[in-house]
Amino acid sequence: MDFGNIVKSKIPMLRSLIAELNFHACMNFGSDLLRHSEFIKYKEGVFIGEIIENLFGNIQSLNDVFGLKQEDITDMLNEIYPLLDFLEKNLLQEDKDKKIELYNLLINARYAVTEKQITYFREQKPNKINRQNTLPPTSPSKFS
Repeated sequence: MDFGNIVKSKIPMLRSLIAELNFHACMNFGSDLLRHSEFIKYKEGVFIGEIIENLFGNIQSLNDVFGLKQEDITDMLNEIYPLLDFLEKNLLQEDKDKKIELYNLLINARYAVTEKQITYFREQKPNKINRQNTLPPTSPSKFS
């Protein structure tokens, strides 16, 4: 099985992870694409993997810090799904028009997430995090 078919076969799994709102695992998909692309010296795959990893990492962080509204998640995913559709059908295409289409899809997805990031940081208050409950327990010091 060639690299393009391997990646294409993983897109349905990525879609199910998105449906579960498991953005951390989606970020790992981008990391895997990046690493495997670098291994075979597929520069565009490294670029695509970086963007996918970053998109889902940003969405996960926004959700952790602010608790994203469902409509905002939907807005971002509506720009990511066409990118996944494209990758499923056209990964490793050498056609110039396909590369331009891919570039525009990457821009649209990146912009959608960046727009939400800026909006949330300007207009929303972060969730309160009880830092005491997030720190690991400490053992008593011999100096206590």
